[in-house]
Amino acid sequence: MDMKPSRRVARLAFGHNAGYLAAPGVLDQKPRPRALVVASDEQAFGVLRAAAQVGARVPDDLAIVGFDGLQEAGFTVPGLSTMRQPLEEAAALAVKTLLHGTAVAADRTVRLPVALQRHGSRGCADDFGGGDAGD
Repeated sequence: MDMKPSRRVARLAFGHNAGYLAAPGVLDQKPRPRALVVASDEQAFGVLRAAAQVGARVPDDLAIVGFDGLQEAGFTVPGLSTMRQPLEEAAALAVKTLLHGTAVAADRTVRLPVALQRHGSRGCADDFGGGDAGD
């Protein structure tokens, strides 16, 4: 028996609905995946909803991690673990490049740091902080 984990890739749009519509096809596979890394938090929100509808308990049956670090990730149940990316820094770099033409050389790769925001969707403690009072 091959114990090596399998890897499957589904390509879809980045919205809630795309994740929601794609999830049943992934979750109905035998054996069901134990974890999903989803390309955007928006997609992951849809996957969380679809998982609940097919009876997949997150994180007991299925761990889910999104990518973006959207504030809304802390408001799902369980909270969505997500790779937070520096969106403001990326936007500033894009604007600088557009305004100055060659702020970043075309042949240069720029890597911005990401950080894992741990929430309940991958089995971490799911403490709800609620954000700022003005949110």
